[in-house]
Amino acid sequence: MIAIYGSLVILSFVNPIALDNIGWHYYIVFCVFLVIILATTWFLFPETKGYSLEEIAEIFDGPDYRRRVESGAYKEDIVFAGKSDAKDAEHVDRAV
Repeated sequence: MIAIYGSLVILSFVNPIALDNIGWHYYIVFCVFLVIILATTWFLFPETKGYSLEEIAEIFDGPDYRRRVESGAYKEDIVFAGKSDAKDAEHVDRAV
């Protein structure tokens, strides 16, 4: 959120200056900038819609995440609904 508000503040100062200096050509510059942002988002940010939590963990943590979890590497970081023991947790494959 800080990046969004920071960019809004910067653009509120930059837009009038750019429009005064290069006129309507600034719209072309701004559209090129938006295309660069779109391409960056499309190619560098992974899609997470429709995946289970385990599949998302594999995307972000790598293919060997399951081995690290089963070995207890993350045990101190995991809390199951306020309970510290995994036997009290409930597993859900897919939520609809």
